[in-house]
Amino acid sequence: MNPVHTMDEVATLLHMSRRWLQNWLREHPADRFGNPFCSQLGSKKRFTDDDVNRILAACKEDQQCHLNSSRRARPKMRHGQFAIISLGAPGI
Repeated sequence: MNPVHTMDEVATLLHMSRRWLQNWLREHPADRFGNPFCSQLGSKKRFTDDDVNRILAACKEDQQCHLNSSRRARPKMRHGQFAIISLGAPGI
């Protein structure tokens, strides 16, 4: 049987804070196949080693997506001469 880890233990394994893990799980409740990243036992979340590995894999996928996404450059301001149009002003 695989060992079961608590939220604090998993946060320590990942070298992250408990708060970071809670927020990450809130934003990513399940992997891309719909499998939850942890088991809910009563009011407690419990994790297997496989769950921890899937969390790491999902973080890598997120990072890869950010690296591959093309960031659009800000549009350049066009500088040029503008004609002044006068509505009946004398001398122009």
